[in-house]
Amino acid sequence: MKRIRFYKLNVWLEKKLSFPGCTDKQLQGNITGFESQINLSFFSLLILIFLLIFSPRTTIYIHYLIASITLYIFSLLLQLFFPMRYLVIAAIYMNLYRLQELKL
Repeated sequence: MKRIRFYKLNVWLEKKLSFPGCTDKQLQGNITGFESQINLSFFSLLILIFLLIFSPRTTIYIHYLIASITLYIFSLLLQLFFPMRYLVIAAIYMNLYRLQELKL
């Protein structure tokens, strides 16, 4: 049963992250990037929950994790809706994020 679910998930991801003219190498890169962003947002969420439970006075870390989780989720949505242009959008978005960090 698990293999069927993973197969369906893999087919869905391939359909969502592929685009006309996409090579197999690009598709695997898109899938790998998508999975790594899911892992990053999940583990950031776990750290956030840990901090909220055991150290609620560390507000700067809590705010930073909330911001990074929203960035990861926004990046996931961009990758799903615009797979062909995702790399360009991600580069521009990350540069804007770095500029925003410098202003703080």
